[in-house]
Amino acid sequence: MLWLSKVYGIPAGMYASQVWGTVYLSEGSEFGSQLQKRHLCSLRRIFGVKNSTTNWAVLRECGQEPLQFFWFRASIRLFNSMLDDSNSETQVSNAFNGLQDSAMFKQKMLRATQVPMQEFICDLRFRHLKVWREANLSCPRAVNKKAVTCLK
Repeated sequence: MLWLSKVYGIPAGMYASQVWGTVYLSEGSEFGSQLQKRHLCSLRRIFGVKNSTTNWAVLRECGQEPLQFFWFRASIRLFNSMLDDSNSETQVSNAFNGLQDSAMFKQKMLRATQVPMQEFICDLRFRHLKVWREANLSCPRAVNKKAVTCLK
C-alpha cells in the first residue's frame, strides 16, 4: 500500500502544482494543503496509527517527503527550463514579433513584470486574423489560396 501511495498518489498530487502549489512552498506551510492532509490521512491508515501522530513522524516512518518537496522541485525545474538555452527568453521574445505592441510585451517579459493579458490576447487574435484580412482583399481568380476561395 505504501508503494502504491508513492507511485500513484504523489504523481497525481503533482498535476499542475507549478501553478497552484506555489502558495504552499514557503517554510512552515508544508501541511497547509488539503491534498497533503489527505495524503497523511491515508498514510496513517496504512500504518494504523492514531490521527494525533505528528505529521513529520508519519512521513519519516513511511520514508516519504512532504508533497511540498515535489511541488517545489517541479516549480524550480519549470523555472530552470524557461532559462535553458533551448527555451531561452530570446525565443519567447521573438514569438512576440508580428504583434502590434510587441516591443512593450518584450520589455515586460525581460523585466519580469506581468504582461497585460487582455491586451496580449487582443493583439494575438489580431495577428491570427491577419490571414483573413489579407484574403478579404484578394480576388479568388487572381490568387491561388484556399483562404481566399473559402471567403468568397
